[in-house]
Amino acid sequence: MKILLIFTLFLISGAVHCSDVFGFSGGSVIMISDIYWNPNHTKYICKMSQNECKDVIRFTSQSIHVGYKRFLLYRNTAGSFLVLIRKLKLQDAGMYRFGVEDQSNYTVNLKVRNDASCGVPKIMNTYLGQNISISCNYPVEYEKYNKYIITVDDEVHVKPMIDTQTISENGRFSISDDRSTKVLSVNISDVRETDGVFYLFGVWSKAGTVGYFSYFSEIQLHVTGTYMTTSAAPRGNPSSAEYSKSKEQVKTSLEKWRYMLRRSGIKVSRSKTEYMCVNETKGSGVVQLHGKEMVKVEEFRYLWSTVQSNGECVREVKKRVQAGWSGWRRVTGVICDRRVSVRVKGKIYRTVVRPEMLYGLETVALSKRQEVKLEVAELKMLRFLLE
Repeated sequence: MKILLIFTLFLISGAVHCSDVFGFSGGSVIMISDIYWNPNHTKYICKMSQNECKDVIRFTSQSIHVGYKRFLLYRNTAGSFLVLIRKLKLQDAGMYRFGVEDQSNYTVNLKVRNDASCGVPKIMNTYLGQNISISCNYPVEYEKYNKYIITVDDEVHVKPMIDTQTISENGRFSISDDRSTKVLSVNISDVRETDGVFYLFGVWSKAGTVGYFSYFSEIQLHVTGTYMTTSAAPRGNPSSAEYSKSKEQVKTSLEKWRYMLRRSGIKVSRSKTEYMCVNETKGSGVVQLHGKEMVKVEEFRYLWSTVQSNGECVREVKKRVQAGWSGWRRVTGVICDRRVSVRVKGKIYRTVVRPEMLYGLETVALSKRQEVKLEVAELKMLRFLLE
């Protein structure tokens, strides 16, 4: 008797989560999963190809967010795993996998659209205390969608702000949606320095297992105000500084520096940027750069000169005298040689020593005491020269 045994094999694999995510060129997307942000496990996002999944971000730390270029992985207040991709490009389209190692992950298919009415970054200017309305157009297909606005600051901190579904008013902020003209607006009253951030306008969608916000417009608000008479410059020996008698001019210039440098990928260190009030009669507040107070100093160096807030130049005169003696020591072998004529010694003194001692003092108002100090140093040098 022959017995035929038939085995049926079932290949069992983990669940595959795949969803389509739509974004706009120049816009942003935030993908929200139900994955728990475990601080003790590795978090990652990678872009898939035929043979591999190339890491964009992979890290293990207790931090609640980590960013790389335009990508950000972070945790929301509910402890969920979120992915933010800003300033989308057409080449960003493709399959991505993100999640927590040894737990679960999601696979999404990012599709990037090129829409002329969306994704064009804008900069708006306003002043402290003003009321302003920030508006943008949105695609026709989003007419009946609930609209959401978030803010992103320089440190890439994401903060939900207001929406048309649950929070149409939030303190100084309100939102309006004109469906006839397809214009979404956020109104801000009594503008403050902390309002100078990026505003992202978008809608909520959910396809499959992943929900996401698709932000079709990004607008940067530039807030300027008035400041006391200051001179601001990075610590040490800076290559540039701002001098002005007008508070507003100083503030405007500092903000222009910050924005121009940021466009080039350079950040201004607020903790290392200093300001100084010249001949200040009384305290009149502090100087802030983008909402953070700068360090106030009594003196700082600029173009190798020391500037003091009281208008004096005691330290600078002392430093120039020391520089003069330093120059003297470099040529002392010649200038103290009795075989060298006095005429040659005088030429060496006028071309090497004296310029170092007087460098930068031509435009300084010296007191009588400081003039005497320079004269004493010079007479000592000339006496040694003639011996």
